[in-house]
Amino acid sequence: MKNRIAIWAAILGIVWTNRNSPLLEANGIEMLVCAVLFFLCVYPAVRWLRSPQKPLPVFELYCLVHLVYYLQPYIDGKPALLAFPESVRVVAGLATIAFLASATLIFIARDRGGQSTGSSNPIMRREIPTGSDSWFSIGLGLWLAYNLASTLGVFPDVGDWRNVFVTVSTAAGILATFHFFYAIGNRRLGGSASAIAIVVVVIGVLINASSGYLIGGILVLIVALIAYTVASKRLPIVTAVVCLTLANFLHLGKGDMRARFWGKTEAGAAFNPLVVFPFWVDASWGRLVAGTTSGASERTSLVTRASLAQMLATVVDQTPDRLPYLAGQTFWQIPTLFVPRMLLRNKPNGNLPSETMAIYYGVQSDESVKSTSIGMGQIAEAWANFGWIGIIVLGAFYGWLFSIPCGLTKSLAPSTLGYLLSAVSLVWATDLEHGLGTFLVSLAQTVLMAGLLLYFVSKPARITPVRRVAGHAIVSAR
Repeated sequence: MKNRIAIWAAILGIVWTNRNSPLLEANGIEMLVCAVLFFLCVYPAVRWLRSPQKPLPVFELYCLVHLVYYLQPYIDGKPALLAFPESVRVVAGLATIAFLASATLIFIARDRGGQSTGSSNPIMRREIPTGSDSWFSIGLGLWLAYNLASTLGVFPDVGDWRNVFVTVSTAAGILATFHFFYAIGNRRLGGSASAIAIVVVVIGVLINASSGYLIGGILVLIVALIAYTVASKRLPIVTAVVCLTLANFLHLGKGDMRARFWGKTEAGAAFNPLVVFPFWVDASWGRLVAGTTSGASERTSLVTRASLAQMLATVVDQTPDRLPYLAGQTFWQIPTLFVPRMLLRNKPNGNLPSETMAIYYGVQSDESVKSTSIGMGQIAEAWANFGWIGIIVLGAFYGWLFSIPCGLTKSLAPSTLGYLLSAVSLVWATDLEHGLGTFLVSLAQTVLMAGLLLYFVSKPARITPVRRVAGHAIVSAR
């Protein structure tokens, strides 16, 4: 009952906040495309909420994020998107629909078929001992320490090894956050321990956000909220609304904050949270009272967070009429990205697929990609390479990929290695900007590091016979 109320409250909230949308004045076909796109974005989440089982909603989160990146620009009537002919906007919308429909069909087919890739693997079934909170406390402390050192600019210069520290701290932070908030949700953690975990995570989120990038902190909060929801079987609606409100409030003054603090040369002075947040809160409050958004944010919007709907329209508008398909060029770059830099000194940038597309479509130049990378999105990459075929095949791939954590968390206990590894994928379910190669490399690196960390704190699952059927012993791991 509570889930249904939450669903209807969310839908009514979305309708109310967009009651003056320019989309209401658009052609009927474009409105229909947006309506179908909205359904495909929210249907997996509604299906998950209505399901008696509650595996980790990785795929569901992946679909929901498309609302922000692909549907919201239509609803807001973004000028950069409206600059394209209506026919281009409709085809771009249909491409997004085809991508999500392909992904959803594969995901549901595997879900109903009971597919659980890897759940029988003894490594995936390794158990995390009940007394392992101290290990996760160390992981949370490591994540907090790295964020603080990096934000203040006091982390030593270790060259290419910096990526290793980033991967280790990211994996440790995600695992620890999920572990403790799951324990809070099922009431296993005591009151004082719960308070300490919450305070540490909130401090880490604020430190992360003080660099001017809200997305990093938001992702940690998403992991925490999902862990609590899955464990408690109820949505922390008030907490989620508060977090969203605060994020939107800070977003108002984000451009002013960046204009004031970005580019400073003093180590530690530019992103000192005690200096940044008083200015940021004041700037956001000023924007809220004045009813305006940050001009600096608008001027740098293409650099900081480009509209993927606009990027997709750019690709659809030019390919294949003016620019031929890339015929898999960005996909052939993937194997090189997996080679460690210490083995390949001339290894290209990890954002090579995005850079290739941005240069090809004139979004960036050869010089600008050296300092800034603009992701054009997975759907645009699929169209740029193979058109409709690419859209359907790549959508199916993502549906299959995100069905793996669903199958694992349906079949395994929350205290197993496989379940916690699946929690890591929650963060990558929100990454729609990077191309397939960058996405896979980043995910693989973090999952591998998280697996190594968990392996050393876990133990083999106990195998015990549970019953006999027709004279054969049936065993299970527990």
